[in-house]
Amino acid sequence: MAEGEGENQGAGLHLTVSARLVMESMRRLEVQTWEGEQDEVVAEFLKMKVGEQTEGGLKFLTPADETWGTPFVGGLQAPRRAGNVWTCAVTYVQLRKVVLWTLDFAEVQKDIRTWRQNLPAGPDDEPNPDVPDIVKLGKWERAKELNAWNDYYAFKTYDGEALEGATLELAQMIRKGIESYTIHTPVPTMTMRYFDEVSNVGNLLDKYLPSLPYGPPNWTELGGADIHGQLDALTYEATDGSGGTGTIAYKWLCTADKATPNGDGSCTRTVQFMRVDAIEDKLYKAGSPEEGGFA
Repeated sequence: MAEGEGENQGAGLHLTVSARLVMESMRRLEVQTWEGEQDEVVAEFLKMKVGEQTEGGLKFLTPADETWGTPFVGGLQAPRRAGNVWTCAVTYVQLRKVVLWTLDFAEVQKDIRTWRQNLPAGPDDEPNPDVPDIVKLGKWERAKELNAWNDYYAFKTYDGEALEGATLELAQMIRKGIESYTIHTPVPTMTMRYFDEVSNVGNLLDKYLPSLPYGPPNWTELGGADIHGQLDALTYEATDGSGGTGTIAYKWLCTADKATPNGDGSCTRTVQFMRVDAIEDKLYKAGSPEEGGFA
């Protein structure tokens, strides 16, 4: 006989042997089936509400703790059997505290004059030969404005200096009419589904973090380790033959933070970040994981 079988729950209602437990990757369920006369079962059915938070009705699952959220009524069924005997199946749902990470890429249009401008400087902060010289490029474009066509078509500045290397490559693209180019930047998204009150929603919007946050303390991260490891920084190899390396410290701009109630009484929070290589502090301020309710 299962634990709780035969315990009275009022006027004739009792737990039958059909009680069962279900474990899934992100939640667990306790299904209790009560049997009784029509008036008793219907009254119990109408009294309960799907999504109602409760721990008192549990017989087998443990209450909320650091790993599991507060149980709630996830579903009700009340079929009538032969002989006018009614049953009421109550499903209690307990969600695991999980952060699910997913990764997408956003298309960003950039002015052609920003080409390679985010590459790191060379050793001892020397100019990187792979970075176009915007000052010289401007002098070459100025030659056109001054109608110095010989210099312009020969890719020389208005004072006669020839463009070279990456600066020449950029000028040649501009001469072809290329005004912009497309890059794809990572857009990682963290999704949390739980019943407890959602707090801190929107606190990080239009703010940036130096690295991706982790979920609230004691929450399980699914996919987070790989995404954090791959996206928090990127290393470029120097091309001047010195064998040195440089790094770009990317920043993460919070672009979306949404809380959506679900029909079963739980809530889904979706937080999205976009990786950027530079931030204008006059427009966007630094935030902290704690502001978003994260670690």
